[in-house]
Amino acid sequence: MTLTISKQVTINATADWCKREFSPMTPDFRRQRAGQDPLDKCYICNHPFDDGEMMALARFDNAPYKTNRTLCQSCADELLSSQEA
Repeated sequence: MTLTISKQVTINATADWCKREFSPMTPDFRRQRAGQDPLDKCYICNHPFDDGEMMALARFDNAPYKTNRTLCQSCADELLSSQEA
């Protein structure tokens, strides 16, 4: 599946699942994930999360080791609506 969203970003991947309102970004989340792939920004559009901003979580089949990726709410909405079609 190819997901093209209005932010002019194209990602060739299928999400195994997506949870729209996963967790708010916090300083503790940043500390716990330090040194990992950048999880403090959206995997699709690179939107940086502010503290308190709600993140979505998804797992893509092309992500290294099929790890979870954080998404902004806008990208999660477009991902979920594209997979319903």
